[in-house]
Amino acid sequence: MIASDNEMNKESLCIARAIAFSSEIIFDDILAMLPWAECERIEANFLQVTLGREKRVLIFRFRGLVFIGFTEEEYRSTISSICEKITALEGSWEEDEFTIQRGVAEPQVAFHSLSIPEWDIEFIHVLGQVLARSCALSLVEREVDIMLTGSEAMTSGLQKRASSWSNRKQIISHLQRVLRLRHRLIIQLSLLRDPDVVWDNEMLDRIYRRLMENFDFEDRIESVEKMLELSSEVSRLQLETISTKRSEMLEIIIILLILFEVLHTLFSLISSG
Repeated sequence: MIASDNEMNKESLCIARAIAFSSEIIFDDILAMLPWAECERIEANFLQVTLGREKRVLIFRFRGLVFIGFTEEEYRSTISSICEKITALEGSWEEDEFTIQRGVAEPQVAFHSLSIPEWDIEFIHVLGQVLARSCALSLVEREVDIMLTGSEAMTSGLQKRASSWSNRKQIISHLQRVLRLRHRLIIQLSLLRDPDVVWDNEMLDRIYRRLMENFDFEDRIESVEKMLELSSEVSRLQLETISTKRSEMLEIIIILLILFEVLHTLFSLISSG
C-alpha cells in the first residue's frame, strides 16, 4: 500500500523547467530541433509544441522556453543543442524550475510549487508564462548589474580625463545599452501584461497574481527601472561634464588666440615705429 501511494504521488508531480536567453529566439530554429511535434500558436508571441499527452514545450517571443513533463535527462539533452545554436556567437541564459502538484481540492501557489486538482493546460500556460518571464527578468537584472559596474568605471575614468573624446564615445555607447535594456524590459518581455487566458477566468487570474507575487515581479521591475534611470542620469551628467570641459577649453583657446593677435599687432606697431 505504501509503495502504491508513493507511485501515485510520483505520478502526481510534474516539473516545469524554464530557460531564457539574452540572444534572439527564432521560432523556426527551435521547431526544427523538435521533430514529429504538433505546434500550436496560443497567443501572438507564444507557441506551444506538444510532444505527448502531458509533455509540452512553450516558446515565447521574449526569449524564453518552458519544458513541461521532461525528465532531467531529456531536458538537458534537448536544451544542450538549443543553447549551442542560440548562443553559438554570443549571449547567456538563465534557468529556473517549478513543481506542479496534482490531486488537491483547490488550486494554490506555494514557494516554487503550483498545486492544481488535475491536469489543466490553462494553468500550465499561466505558470509557463510567469516562469519564463522571471528567467528573462533575471537576465536583464544581471546585465544591469554588469552595466552599472561599467558605469562606475567610466565615472572613475572621467575624473582623470574629462575632456577625452574616447570617453564621450564610451558614454554614448553606454546610453545605447541602457536604451536597449529598457526596450527589452518594456516591449519584448511584456513582463506586466496579463496573459489572454486569465481575462475571463477569476480562478486563473487569482493564481496568476499569486505567481507574480511569488517571483516579486513588481519590486524587481521597479528596482531595474530605478537602476536604469540612475545609470542614464549618471551618463547624461558625464556628457554634460565633458561638454562643459570642452567648452571651457575652447574659450581658453579663443582667449589665447585673441591675446596672441593683440600681442602680434602691438609688436608690429612697435617694430614699425
